[in-house]
Amino acid sequence: MQKLVTFAASLGLAAAAFAPTTGARTTAAPPTAKPVTINIIQRVQYEPPSWGFDQMSITILPGTTVTWKSVRGNSDGHTSTSNDDVWDSHLIKPGNTWSFMFSQAGRYPYHCGLHPWMVGVVNVVAGASAPPPTSATVPN
Repeated sequence: MQKLVTFAASLGLAAAAFAPTTGARTTAAPPTAKPVTINIIQRVQYEPPSWGFDQMSITILPGTTVTWKSVRGNSDGHTSTSNDDVWDSHLIKPGNTWSFMFSQAGRYPYHCGLHPWMVGVVNVVAGASAPPPTSATVPN
C-alpha cells in the first residue's frame, strides 16, 4: 500500500510540474473568413422561373468576400442587389463575376434586380459558431 501511495504522489508532482503556470492562457486561433462563390444559374435556358442562385442562404463570418458568378451558358444577365441598398452589382453578364466583402454581422436579403423571384440571403455571424462557407461546383 505504501508503494501505491508513493507512486500516486509522484504522479501528482509530475503533473504539477507540467501544468501551466498561474495566469497562463491558451487561445484558439480565430476563425478565418474564406471566400464564397454563389453561382447564378438557369436550370432551363429561356425559362425564367427556373433561374436562381445555387445557394439561397449562406452563413459566413465578418470579413468574408462573397462572389456572385453568372455561369457561362446563361441566356440572360443578372444582378445581386441588396434589399436594403447595401450593394448593387449592376448587370453580371454570363461568364462574369462580381464580389462584395461583408464586414459587419447581420442578415442581408438580396435579389436579382431584373428577375425579382430570384432571391437569397447572406447571414453574417460573429464568432466561432459560424459553419464553414460552402460553394456548389457548377461547370463553366
